[in-house]
Amino acid sequence: MTSEKERKLVFPDYLPGGRDGSIVLDLLTVHLLRSDFDPWADSHDIAMLHLHRGAFISAWANIETIITELCIRASRLEQYAALRAKFPYARTDKAKFLRNAIKVDGPLKPYSTWIELILIRIERLNGFRDMIVHSRMKNPSAFTTRFDRWDVTADSRLTHFSDQLTFAELKSQANRICRLSRLITRCYARYINEDVLPSRQYFNPPKIPPAAAG
Repeated sequence: MTSEKERKLVFPDYLPGGRDGSIVLDLLTVHLLRSDFDPWADSHDIAMLHLHRGAFISAWANIETIITELCIRASRLEQYAALRAKFPYARTDKAKFLRNAIKVDGPLKPYSTWIELILIRIERLNGFRDMIVHSRMKNPSAFTTRFDRWDVTADSRLTHFSDQLTFAELKSQANRICRLSRLITRCYARYINEDVLPSRQYFNPPKIPPAAAG
């Protein structure tokens, strides 16, 4: 059994205020997953792959949540009533909803360039996102890793996909999506305030107790 000390990776880091510090990664999860990939795979390599894959997934989830909130908040306004017959669950439907919304004379129109830019940049990464989120990693290493998955194509055919990805490519795309996520988060907080769209606090109005309602 690997000792607790042996399953930690420590990296130097800088804390707020210029103080020196460190990041400690517990490799227990890596060791638990090792047999799923390759019993001889290097723990450091697997940890770095999970770090960048996890960063990509986290950043994408943040972006998707913001896009969903934009759709929900916009659907509360009468200007967009004709667009909200059904809530857009799929990514393509949300993009279509927002593209239609920014064409209407409403509070989102001044931000049409920003919203369109976000949608374009996300759509460029859709295929890579599906591979990262839904694939099984095989033969992981510091050089290349294979991502295997099954998916249904546009013509309804069940298809097996197997993509070879270098660590440099994974790291580059993770950095790219994290920068985009940070930009979208800042712009969303700065521009789409309560003066533009209804506040998020109205998503689920509090229920009135029966006694108070009577």
